[in-house]
Amino acid sequence: SFDVVNSGGASSGDLTVRLPDLTWMTLGSAATIPSIPAGGKATVTLILNPPSDMTLALYPGTIAVANENTGLNVAYQFRAVSDATGDLQVTATDDYTYYVAGGPKVTNATVTLRDPFTSAIIAQTNTDANGIAYFTALPEGPYTLEAFADKHNPYRGSVSVVAGAVTDQEAFLPRQLVTYQWTVVPTEIQDEYKIVLE
Repeated sequence: SFDVVNSGGASSGDLTVRLPDLTWMTLGSAATIPSIPAGGKATVTLILNPPSDMTLALYPGTIAVANENTGLNVAYQFRAVSDATGDLQVTATDDYTYYVAGGPKVTNATVTLRDPFTSAIIAQTNTDANGIAYFTALPEGPYTLEAFADKHNPYRGSVSVVAGAVTDQEAFLPRQLVTYQWTVVPTEIQDEYKIVLE
């Protein structure tokens, strides 16, 4: 729910609440708000009833409260989430996995799961001796997956965890076979520099 406040010096007149055309959002309060006196307020209540197959995502929009003379748009963001959980298995691979006998995986890589909307860290672990990072009982839905390992380029991608199942995801981290270190040395001549590549 939210409050509509009349901060003006006269009554607002009757106001109509207009919702976006969504099947899962309805009004729990009257569609018409009686005239709000100066300094007064009225409360609008929403009922959210998402279907079981609703995509787990962020839903932004606006709700209009208006009449012929005045009005406002109330912005909102609703996020569909689920209580159902699933597991995620991430396998870290690199060039050696595909071109060296035995297909060695990347061990001790740091694997991080982030909320795709807030970037907050949800879970983090390292790959084991088999190059696998395992996450259990994750709420189903989308995540941002990051992986880092020494002497490898980082990996960043998206993954969706499915309820009641194990989701397999590969994180490919290209090996850094050549690295560069730059040293900038000032010379005696102003605004000129000698760059040494080691």
